[in-house]
Amino acid sequence: EGVGSPGEWEDCKRWYHLTANTARAFDRNPLDQIPKLIADQIPVVLVAGDSDQVVPYVENGAILHKEYTMRGGSIRTIVKPGVGHHPHSLEDPSPIVEVIQ
Repeated sequence: EGVGSPGEWEDCKRWYHLTANTARAFDRNPLDQIPKLIADQIPVVLVAGDSDQVVPYVENGAILHKEYTMRGGSIRTIVKPGVGHHPHSLEDPSPIVEVIQ
């Protein structure tokens, strides 16, 4: 549903030798890496804007949060109300620092 980034999508398809038809079967997406991250006990910090039109939270971050939680992984999700794709991070990064200390 998001507007995405058409130029970057074309670059990605070229880089991974994908077409519109083969992209859905691609198995090296970030979500495909969840089992390895959980097996290695890697905690995840997810910071997202709930108004992001490029990478919509409901199509991306919400899925990561749900899958990571369902599989027993440690994930800290911070959703910024009314924020789009930028700015990344937080005005006060201490919640992120707490996870990585």
